[in-house]
Amino acid sequence: MREIASWMKESGPEGDIVLGTRCRLARNLRGIPFPEAANREQLREVLNQAAGAAQHLNSLGQFTFREMATMDALEREVLVEEHLISPSHMQQPAHKAVILNSDCNISIMVNEEDHFRIQVLKPGLQLEEAWERAT
Repeated sequence: MREIASWMKESGPEGDIVLGTRCRLARNLRGIPFPEAANREQLREVLNQAAGAAQHLNSLGQFTFREMATMDALEREVLVEEHLISPSHMQQPAHKAVILNSDCNISIMVNEEDHFRIQVLKPGLQLEEAWERAT
């Protein structure tokens, strides 16, 4: 079992009022339908591109690419509870993935409602910092 996500155990600015800040961005690949309308080959292409891109995120820290279908139900549930993936991303795991940094405060859901759902979580009130990391 993993350690609890850093954003959940740390205190940030205005921590007595604000538990955490979340910034989410949706991005899609040109020429590939949204996941809901894509076929298996197109969804696999998005997964392949995501796996390749995950190897080039070193400037932001250590990242891990995991296909949802390779995780058991408990692993997926923990990610939902830590707000790293959505409940809908946990269900029907085929052709879906998540890219997580080692601190578990940056997650990228692959093939959720969009091809990529980028999310940054920070403790306390840190809107600008979360936006900077997400972009």
